Amino acid sequence: MITPIVLAMNSEMVENMSILTHTIQSHIAGAKIYLITDKELQKYPDWVYEYGVLDLNIETLHYKWTKHMYLKIHIDKVFPQLDKCIYLDTDTIVLEDISDLLIGDDWLIKVADHRTICFNDD
Repeated sequence: MITPIVLAMNSEMVENMSILTHTIQSHIAGAKIYLITDKELQKYPDWVYEYGVLDLNIETLHYKWTKHMYLKIHIDKVFPQLDKCIYLDTDTIVLEDISDLLIGDDWLIKVADHRTICFNDD
């Protein structure tokens, strides 16, 4: 089973993702990492399966929203071929296989704390 994992970050952060990407590759068999950045990179790391660039016009950004927030909310536009994916924040460490999160029809799964997983409106 292929497990699409999406990471969204400013281009300057990409080189600092070795711990996160190592834990993804160590614990999720079939993980394919999709990367969204704000600028084209000269070279993409080996862990990137597919990448997309969302060119953000600074003048159109809401003053309280970071570029990173905009990148996350446009996953469906950058990777329209993905029916489902798991989005992970850049400060995440994967400790076990989470590919089962893609099973079923839930459209939003979030972790409320380190012991609780909520589905849709729970």
